[in-house]
Amino acid sequence: WLMNMRCTGSISRGETAEKHNTRVCYTTEERTPENIDFARRDQNVVLVNQPIEEVYNTAFGAALEAYNAKQVARGHAERQIPDYVAKVRADKKKNLFYEFVVQLGNVDEHPDPAVSQAVYEDFLDRLQTRYGDNFALKQAVIHNDEAVSHMHIEVVPVAASTRGLAIQNSLNKAVSQAGHADYKDMLAGWDEILTGAMEEHGLERCEGDRERQMGGVDIHTYKRTKAALKTSESRLECLRQGEEAARADIASLDRSIGQASAFLFEAERCVAPGAVEARAAELEAANQQLRARVSHLEGE
Repeated sequence: WLMNMRCTGSISRGETAEKHNTRVCYTTEERTPENIDFARRDQNVVLVNQPIEEVYNTAFGAALEAYNAKQVARGHAERQIPDYVAKVRADKKKNLFYEFVVQLGNVDEHPDPAVSQAVYEDFLDRLQTRYGDNFALKQAVIHNDEAVSHMHIEVVPVAASTRGLAIQNSLNKAVSQAGHADYKDMLAGWDEILTGAMEEHGLERCEGDRERQMGGVDIHTYKRTKAALKTSESRLECLRQGEEAARADIASLDRSIGQASAFLFEAERCVAPGAVEARAAELEAANQQLRARVSHLEGE
């Protein structure tokens, strides 16, 4: 079962939710989302969890100090940046950090959590070795309390710049300086690392239905999916009611056609030739339209 197992692997962008990842915001079972098993929280593994201030101080502290000193030396003390975290947070074009979700398998078939954890840890080590200079690791948490074991990682882009701080938060520059043409190309590089880590632990990566890979989605995506499902269920009920109404109309029309046929011979004696047949043809055409409508509703 464990060796040479075939399973899917995915890396996707998540919505940043630090407290959700560490579960510190779910203090009771009642406050815990239904996709999380409150009793299994202790099975989660926190590999890295650094405050954002510490990550920024390590990555940008020296560059920030040099920038501020240069502004003072030039007589523009007012241009100093007292808090780079606050500056990036206020910048609508930047994110303080970015989150990604790594997952093996789907809700129907996935490796044992212990095997998945070994792959996630291996992937993280390889990722830091290859991309650590351009993506500072803030958080890495493995969730084993949901349908499928998965890992959330949060990273801060770090890049050299000729304007402003010599080292600063810039996703595009970080991607470029990591040796990639664009963001999509970078994710392809991350995918190669994941494939290598999977093979190292006896897992053959295969293609799969991404819609079934719901175990590792962030809480916001989970809520949106639940809302979409509720809307779809309401739509289905409306379609069912429409189908029932159409079938009732067909039954009524069938009775009308039957009655028309019963009076056919009698009616032909007192009306113009062909008039009843024409009316019967009209009713039959209407019947066919209703049957087509039922077929369409069944399709929907």
